[in-house]
Amino acid sequence: MNPRAIVIEDDELIMEIFKELLETIGVDVIGTAFNGKDGVEIYEKLKPNVIFTDIMMPEFDGFYVIEKIKGLNSQAKIVAVTADLSNTTKEKLDNAGIHGVIYKPFSIDVLKNTISSIFGN
Repeated sequence: MNPRAIVIEDDELIMEIFKELLETIGVDVIGTAFNGKDGVEIYEKLKPNVIFTDIMMPEFDGFYVIEKIKGLNSQAKIVAVTADLSNTTKEKLDNAGIHGVIYKPFSIDVLKNTISSIFGN
């Protein structure tokens, strides 16, 4: 059975590319959201195996998503996706208790390695 994912990303083009790449490597994208608030709602409704969330978004950022989803399920598998290379963001992500960070721009190999490290396949 393929991992089931939701993708939370405010940029529509990046969202579409990200979905295609995930599906290419055998991840079923079962839901998407363009902001953190909707992302948390979709998580509650769909209960995916893994959540990919952008960090810098309007109307509730990725740190909001991480906090809320971890509050609902401390074992949730969350991967942050960001172009922010600042030390502040890196430090916050290091302490967020998530399963990985993908820095934009990224390759399909990075996605494969991230999925493999989470699910072991």
